[in-house]
Formats: sequence, C-alpha cells, structure tokens
Amino acid sequence: PERETTCFYAALVIHDASSGYQCEAYPHTGNISKVSACTHVHDRLSKASVTAMIVSFFLMFFETPLWCTNSVGSWSFVEQCDYADGSKTQSFGGLLVLSPSVALCVELCCTLVLMAFHMHEYWLNRIIGVMRSRGPLPIVWCSVLSLELLDIFIFSVLSVSGRHPSFRLSPYCRLAIFLSVYKVRNVFYSAFTCLKTFCSIVWFIFLAITLFGWIIAMILHDVGVRDVAGFETIFQSMWSLFQMQTGKTFPDSSNALVLRYPQMTLLTVPFMILTYFLFSNLMLAVVYKAYQQDTQLRLREFYSNRNKGKVEAFRRISSEVGGRRGVSKVAYEQVVACLNSFPSWKRTSAEQAQILFDTVDEEGTGFLNFQEFAWCCDLWQYKFYTTPSSSLLLRHFGWGASVKRFIEQGQLELITNCVLCVNVLFIAVETFYDFTCGLATDTCVPTFCDVAEDFFSCVYLVEVGLNISTLSFRNYWSKTHNRFDFVISWFLFLADLGKIITSRTGGTIGFGDIQLSHEFKTMLPYLNILRVLRLVKLLERIPSFEKMSSCVFLLVTISSDMFALISLTLTFFAVIGVQSTGGRITSDAVLDGTAPDNLIYTFDDMTTSCLALLSVLVNAWMPEYSVAIDQVNRLHEIPVVGRFVGPHFGKLYCVTFFFLGVNVALNIFIAFTIDLFVIIDSMEESGAAFRSAQDKHIQEMEKVWRSRDCVLHSVMPTFLVRIQVLSKCLEIDLEKIEDDW
Repeated sequence: PERETTCFYAALVIHDASSGYQCEAYPHTGNISKVSACTHVHDRLSKASVTAMIVSFFLMFFETPLWCTNSVGSWSFVEQCDYADGSKTQSFGGLLVLSPSVALCVELCCTLVLMAFHMHEYWLNRIIGVMRSRGPLPIVWCSVLSLELLDIFIFSVLSVSGRHPSFRLSPYCRLAIFLSVYKVRNVFYSAFTCLKTFCSIVWFIFLAITLFGWIIAMILHDVGVRDVAGFETIFQSMWSLFQMQTGKTFPDSSNALVLRYPQMTLLTVPFMILTYFLFSNLMLAVVYKAYQQDTQLRLREFYSNRNKGKVEAFRRISSEVGGRRGVSKVAYEQVVACLNSFPSWKRTSAEQAQILFDTVDEEGTGFLNFQEFAWCCDLWQYKFYTTPSSSLLLRHFGWGASVKRFIEQGQLELITNCVLCVNVLFIAVETFYDFTCGLATDTCVPTFCDVAEDFFSCVYLVEVGLNISTLSFRNYWSKTHNRFDFVISWFLFLADLGKIITSRTGGTIGFGDIQLSHEFKTMLPYLNILRVLRLVKLLERIPSFEKMSSCVFLLVTISSDMFALISLTLTFFAVIGVQSTGGRITSDAVLDGTAPDNLIYTFDDMTTSCLALLSVLVNAWMPEYSVAIDQVNRLHEIPVVGRFVGPHFGKLYCVTFFFLGVNVALNIFIAFTIDLFVIIDSMEESGAAFRSAQDKHIQEMEKVWRSRDCVLHSVMPTFLVRIQVLSKCLEIDLEKIEDDW
C-alpha cells in the first residue's frame, strides 16, 4: 500500500472528493507522471478560467453599445455616442467605453482561455479514464464557447464591412458559462426547481386579476361608461389590477374609478387583500420552501461524495495491522507529499504533517484508523502557518517584558479607549467649525484642534509600536484588526506630518520636479473619515456590536452564491434591455412627449440598464419603464421579436422581470438571508459557533507549537464553514451522514 502510484491516486481521490466529485471509480494504477502534470496544468487553468469569466463579465460594462454607430472601427476610448436625433449621451454610467476593436480582442482572449480549460478538462477525463464531472460534460461548455467564438467572428466581419448588427449572442454565452461553476449552477438549479410550485401561485394571481378585471369591466359596460382612465377595456382593467397588486400603484391606478364610483372599493380592497397580502406572501413561503428542499438534497449529495472519497482513499492505502486496518506513517507522508503537488491544495509542511499525525493518532499506535484518517482529510484543507510568539527584542535581549505585562493587564487598551473617546469629541468640534465657517480661511478652525490631531496620531502610532515591541511582526500582522490599526495609524501620522510641512512651507512641498500645491490642505478635512474608521476599534469593545459585525461578515462570506443569483439575473435582463431599447428612450420618447421625463436610469448601456433594473428590484415595480419601452417600440420596430410583440414588449419584459427577478430571485435572497442570520446569531449566542470535531486536534497542535515559543494560526476553509451553517439552516445532521460512512 505504500507504493507511490497507489498513494498518488489516493491523494487524487481526496483532492477531488473534497470538491464533491464522485471518485469511487478512479483507477488504481497508471502513468502518474502524466496524470500529475495534467492535474497541475488543470489547476492552473482553473484559476485562469475564473479570472477570464470575471473579466468577460465586467467587460460588458465597458463595451460600446450596439446602437452606438459612431464608434465602429475606432481604436480610441469613446465617452459618448450620438442619439438618432443628433443629441449626445451624458455618460455611460460614469465609465469609459471601449471601442469594439479593443473589446473584441479582450473578449477573444477570455474565450480562448475558457475554451482551453474545458478542453483540457475533457482531455484529463480521458487520461484518468473517468468522467470527473459534477454536472454537464465539458463538451457542453465547449459548445457554448464555440457559439461565442462564432458570434465574435460574425460581428467582426459585419463591422469591417460597414454593417452594424443590432443583436449579439455573446453576452448570453458569457452569462451561460457561469453555470459551469458548481456553486453558481447549484443555486440556479435550485431556483428553477421552484418554478413549478411558483407557477401554481402565479395562476391564482392571474385568475384573481382576470376575475376582478372582468367584473369591473362588465359593470362599467352595463352602465355605459368607457372613459374611466385605466379601465376602458377588460384588458386595460386587468393591466391596472396587475400593477395594483404589486403594491406600487395602489390606490393611484384606481383613483379615477373610485372617485367616479365609490362603491368600487368593495372590489378593489378585497382584491388587494387577496393578492398583495395573501398570494404575494404565500409566494415567498412556497418559493423558499422549494428552494430549501432542493438545496438540502444537493448538500447531502455533496457531503456524501466527500465521505465516499475518504472511504475510498482509506481502502486504497490502508493495511492490516493487528486485526484492524490502518494507514501507516509512511503512506500518510506520501499522501501528504502528493497532495502538496496540487497547486489548488493548501500545502502542509513536513513538520506540520508530523505534528498532525501524532496529534490525531490518539492511541499512539503509529497507524491511523478510519475515523482518525477522516479527521486528517478535513484538517489537510485548513490553512496552517506558524509565527514566533514574541518579538525579536524580547526573545534575544529580554527587552519589553514590562511592556508585555502592561499590555496583558489591559492598561494599554484602557488608555487607547480613553484617547478614542476624547478623539470623538474633537472630531465633532472640528466638523462643527468646518461646516459653520463655510468658505472661510483656515484660521476658522481653532489651533488646538490641529494640535489635538497631531497628538492623537502620535498616540495611535505609539500603541502600534508597543504592540510590535512585544509581539513578532508576523504574529502581529496575522490579526485583521492589527493590520487595520497599523495602516490607519501610519496613514494618519504621515498625513499630519505633511500638514505640518505644508504649513511651514507656505502650502507647498517640493520633491525635485514634483510640487504638491496647497490643494493638499483642502484634502486634510477628509482625514476625519480615517479617524472615524479608527474609532471602529472602540465599537469592537461593545459585545453586541462585535457579535453583529461578525454575523454580518460571515453572512456576506457564505452568501456568495446568493449574490451570484441576483447579479446574473440582473445582468441577463440588462442585456436584453440594452439590445432592445438602448439609445431610444432618451432621444425619441422624451422628445415626443410619450414617456416620463424622470427616468434617470435608461437602457443606453449595461451600467444604466442594471441600475434601472435595480430600481425596479428595490421598488418591486415601476410602471414608468413599461410605458417608456412600449412607447419607444411603437415608434421603432424592436429587433428580433417582430412587429406583433414590439408594441407590447415593455409589458412582457417588465412582467417577466417582476416574476423571475423580484418574486423568485429576490425572495430567495431575502428568505435565505433572514434564515441564515437567525442560525448564525443562535450559534453565536450558544457559543457553539462553527465548532467541529477537528477543533480538539487543532488545540493540541497549538499546545505543541506554544511549547516551542511559536503560535499556530489555523484558517478554516470558507466552504467548510458554509457547509456547517447551511446544515444548521436546512436541518441536516452532518455527523449522522459521516457516521453512516
């Protein structure tokens, strides 16, 4: 079992199983040098592909919109384009816009990198002999990228020939390739599984709108009234009721009806109770329950595959010892060496691996049973590093022992907190003078404020120096709040030093040919922002603030897939908006008086399009956009969709986004955030936050390093934290799943 080939393939099983792959069918023998080289290249390409996806995504916000024809073939930056009426855009979301030639070159490079990654993944599967995939085969993503390459070629040919296409497939391909990422694909699959249950609630809403719209239209027809705004026909009645049930046009949409016939409140109020209060909230509950169930199944599958990989690796490298199977230290060291050869794996030094083995081997037999080996598989994914405990002066010269006692007794912290409190008062005084003096000269602010600022900056710098004099710099730098204090304190000190120099040199500092003018002094009041950030350290002393900040930070860390769901949904609809109505709302609709003139965010480019949809997402519904898009497309036939859909495209577009963007994506995000925060908060209060079976072994390792006057730092992988929190949120017993294996 200690053979190099066996240990390498066992390490490959552990490596892939940790990411949720099914690894039971991996080969036992083969050309390990070839597989190792291909795996190494694959890991490098994997990181490059992530970068390429991110670059191609953000490239959409810097590309010239298709409607902009005055920049075709240009290699220069384009800041504005001409509308059809000759007017110019103000700016594209405040961003520079690349010419098509530059954007195409960047897009082509990103597409080729992604194509190389997926083709190499297919080739690696051929070499290993197993399709190591957690979703669609690599050939599917290669097909998507081939369509993007074809689109790039066609767009280039048309641009060179002087023709300007009004539609491109490339943006949709760039968004589709994000589904090749396991986490992103899972969250979208789970969201799509909600659609079946979601459609049943939509049918109830549609039936309610149809029923009440039909009743109102029939009543108005019987009394011979045809001029009630928003209720002229049965279809206009249904459209007005739909906008009312979103909650954003009630009672505005029904004002004309109720003012003329007050008895109509007997219909409008029950309609709102039924749709807005009942069906809309029922939709939230139903959608999130379906999402939870699907996510629960996927999480169970992911965790089961991890445990299957541990069993398979143990079976391959274990040997019979005293009637029991175990992993010897030789096999253990070879597996660690093989894992360290994978670029995407957290490296474990030989010394760290030795200490880990001795710590996990509780019986001291020199062999690891399956449970102990399973613990090692998890601990190998942690990031471990050690730093000297004390500073160089304290270790070699004994200087700073009294300072260390001064810090450990909390006296330095007490003094710093007092200084921070006084600093708050001085910031308030200085801000008062800044705002009350208006455009007065610098003498408006009292001199004692400047002296106090210099004093506070020196105190903060002394605090940093005292901490570094007792701790090694690497140990000091390992804490996030220490890095924050170090950077802010030095920045404030250097800024105050520059202020003193400018005051003595008449407002100018000279460095050779470089001159810093008096404008430097106008920036100094903004340093109060940094001082306020420095006061965050004071808030950290408040237990409730510390708990809340840790909850929010952890929530943001493990909710990346939720942000991907919202971002990609917004971007998908933004692409449709730009290609269909870009450059038309401002130039035509407003000038002709057919659309509201208060639409700041239009669909001229990707940035303003996303901001427009974000406005709709925040408000749940904005009728101005459906009106504007419909009116614009009555004036100009919309590309692709045809003449019949064009005049009603605004309604279709906004209604689709309302249901998929607001009622599905946003509802899942809101419910997930609330549920997750409750779980994190309860775990924080119970003191059992993210405790795992590996913690006791980490504590034993810390004792070993402490005896060597070193500090062991361990960082739990984010995905393991996410699994633990989601298991609590979805009520999954991970320990039972692991015990079953």
